Formats: sequence, C-alpha cells, structure tokens
Amino acid sequence: MNFDFFREKKWFLVLMLVFLASPGLISCNLLKDKDAAIKVNDQKITQKEYKMIFAKELEDASNSFKRFGKELKLDTPEGKSIIEKVKESIKERMIDRLLVLDAAMKKNYPIDEKELDQMFSQFKSKMGDENFNKFLAQLGVDESYVKNDFKKQMVVQKYLAETFKDLNVNQTEIEAYFKQNKQKYDHPEMIRASHILVKSEQEAKDVLKELKKGADFSKLAVDRSIDPSAKQNKGDLDYFPRGVMDKDFENAVFALPVGKMSDVVKTRYGYHIIKVADKKAPQDATVEEARDDIITTLSAEKKRNILEKLLADLKKDAKIEINIEQEEVGNDAGSVEKK
Repeated sequence: MNFDFFREKKWFLVLMLVFLASPGLISCNLLKDKDAAIKVNDQKITQKEYKMIFAKELEDASNSFKRFGKELKLDTPEGKSIIEKVKESIKERMIDRLLVLDAAMKKNYPIDEKELDQMFSQFKSKMGDENFNKFLAQLGVDESYVKNDFKKQMVVQKYLAETFKDLNVNQTEIEAYFKQNKQKYDHPEMIRASHILVKSEQEAKDVLKELKKGADFSKLAVDRSIDPSAKQNKGDLDYFPRGVMDKDFENAVFALPVGKMSDVVKTRYGYHIIKVADKKAPQDATVEEARDDIITTLSAEKKRNILEKLLADLKKDAKIEINIEQEEVGNDAGSVEKK
C-alpha cells in the first residue's frame, strides 16, 4: 500500500488553506474545549479538534484501502501501523499549520469586514440553513466562532500572498523545463475506434458476419456488446493513445487503416470486433503551448521550497507543546474513544 497520501496532505493543507477553510474539522481555537492537544506559541488544536481530525483521517485511510479492493482492519499489525502513520501525519501537519497561523496573526493585517461578511454569507448559503444549524450544533459553537475562523483564513491568505510576492518564473526557466520535459507535452499518435465485445469466439464470428452483410456497427454494439459502456457510447471509445488499452487490443487497433474493421480479436476481456474511425499523427508541442502549465508547475515548486524554508525558520524559535490524549481505536475506521 502506498502511503504518499499522508505526505501529500501536508503541503496541500498549507498551500490550499484547507486548515482554515473547513471550520469544525480543523479550525484553530474554534471549539470551547480549552485543553490543547498541540500548541504552537499562541495557537492551538484542542483535544476535541484533534479527535475529530483523527477520526476523519482514519476514514480517509480506510477509503484509500477500499479503492484498492482491500479492507483496513485497525486491530491488525498493518492497521496499527496505519494508526501510527495517521497520528504522525496529523501532528506534523498541525504543527506546520499552527506555525503559519501564529506568524500570520502577529502581522495584524487589516481585514475588510465587508469581504469577511460576504465570505461567511456565501459559506452559509452554500450549506443551507438546516445543514448550517446542524453544523453549529454538532460542534457546539455559534456563528461568531465560524466567522472568526474565516477571519483567520483571510489573515493567512494575506500572509502567504506577502510570502510569495517576489515569486516569478522567467523565460529561461520555462524553456529549460520544457526542454527537459518535452515528451510530457508532445502530442502522441491518437486513434479513434469503436468495438463490440462478446464472450465467445463463435459469437464474435457471428457478429462479424452480420457486419460484413451491412449491419449497423453502432446498433450491434448497443444490442450485443457486453462492454458496460456500450449502451451509452454505442461502442465508441473516442480518441486514445498507445499504452492505455489491453496490449492485444492495442496491437490490433493501431494496425488497422482508417475505416477498416478487424477480424475477431481475443483479449483478456473476451472477443472484439474493432472499427477505426480516425487517426491523428503525433505532433511536437511548442513551448508556447506548454507555457501556462509550466508556469503553474514551477510556481508550485517554488512555493513549496519557500514554504519549507519558512516553516523551518519559524520552527527554530517556536514553543511547541504536544499533549495528545491516548485514543482507544475500535476495529472500524473512525471509531475513536478517549481512554
């Protein structure tokens, strides 16, 4: 199992301000519980907040396992290892979050109250009155607490904008990146094809015979194909490059001229009849085509580097206190009890 999702969340949270954009899950000092699980200078995560984050992280980890067709059992060695990774991930990310928030709050940025009201109103409107009231009741807070959290979000946005104000990507960097990654931007050979998939070779031969007699390919795809998407797309697979289809299917389809139909093609999915509608020759990309994507990529990389240095500098002088209560975790992800 790949645990990159733990590492990736660290930068995603800080750069995208998720730590302030989701009130009630990870909103600093939002709840009335004064016991700090993690405290950095003047900012803290309460025990209640930590517990909510921990339960949500376990749920996310469980969902990651499900995407790979596995079940996360927390009472197994693997499950216990996941729990420790979740705890360490939360601790690292929350310390980073609090470092940035603490530094931002000390700047005393002026806040546009009209903009704050608008942001809060949009959030409330998007949730709807009923869901918003349930949200407040669940957390045990009132509107002022949530509104204050949005204020902190605005402060952090100003702080990060100031932090990144001198960031730029110049033409030399763009061209160098393009040269090193040109293959990423080049347009590969593309082909558009339709297919009819059936279970047996004999059935495929029967379908092929009908097609050779003039039967409509799209209609037969809808009526006979066992491809689940055939009812909607009538067998049309749209454009695709090499490397995305079954190898036997790929070899057959790219060998066909435009407008021609294959004989019976066997793959691990069954038996296919394939018809090619169009082909696009490979094309070299230009630096101008790739410019916007390169600027986005290099800007994100520079922000990441700036943020790493910023966090390291902030951590040097920070007073960091960790006092996380032990959690009793059930076998189901998200089942957490305080000892």
